[in-house]
Amino acid sequence: MIYCPHAGRLGVSIGSASPVRWLLHLAGRFLLVPPSTMWYNPSTGSCQSRVRRTETLKMSGFRCPFCGMIMSVDHSTRRASFFDFDGKVGAVFYEHKPFLEINIYRCPNDSCQKETVIALGQNGYIDGKTVLIYPPSNAIRFPHYVPKAIRQDYEEACSISDQSPKASATLARRCLQGMIRDFWGIKKNRLVDEIADLQGKIPASQWAAIDALRKIGNIGAHMEKDVNTIIDVDPGEAERLIMLIELLVDKWYVARHEETTLLENIVADSESKGPAKHF
Repeated sequence: MIYCPHAGRLGVSIGSASPVRWLLHLAGRFLLVPPSTMWYNPSTGSCQSRVRRTETLKMSGFRCPFCGMIMSVDHSTRRASFFDFDGKVGAVFYEHKPFLEINIYRCPNDSCQKETVIALGQNGYIDGKTVLIYPPSNAIRFPHYVPKAIRQDYEEACSISDQSPKASATLARRCLQGMIRDFWGIKKNRLVDEIADLQGKIPASQWAAIDALRKIGNIGAHMEKDVNTIIDVDPGEAERLIMLIELLVDKWYVARHEETTLLENIVADSESKGPAKHF
């Protein structure tokens, strides 16, 4: 039996369900989870990326949430099916009848090949929502050299940012504290004091962003509290905190790794060629 979230009671059994009912059951939390920020909307050609999270980008590609590769959207990378309650919908109904669109994207990257599943309500179906079914969240897959505890807190914060902004913000604040302690070696009793110690150690633009966050609503008002204290925030505040973490991971961990790798390669190339010969 399926529990109907609209009527508040059990409905039909899965065994007698139509194809669309089966798909909704397979999606699990499909009707219960608010729409997540999408990588790509095939209906509009728009990509809403929280990787560079400040604007909607017009693009003809789709960014794989697993490896970050931007792929072209064509029959080799995307499959789409259309359903309503009675089964598969034909093209003749597209402009008149509400229906569910299921999109599956397969990454062409040989080292990835993973699939992303996105559902869209068309013509008012499921209130026109767009839902990321798989992977569970649109969190960036940070590289392995970012400490595991930081990655775990960040990914969990992303996965619950819609359902529970308060819990998401709590995890994100803990993630921010972990980054400051790990990357900069600053350890104090309160996050607000650790942030204050960053001034002069990081570029002015990064400091301005962190300092601005301290002035945003309840996040700023409660920076002096323990990072594990749950505070009341709205979804926008939790989202901005997640955006800041993504920016700082890129500017701190990723930039350091890329610089170290480049310098090591230059030294290795120089040593392999031996001393310069003068004629």
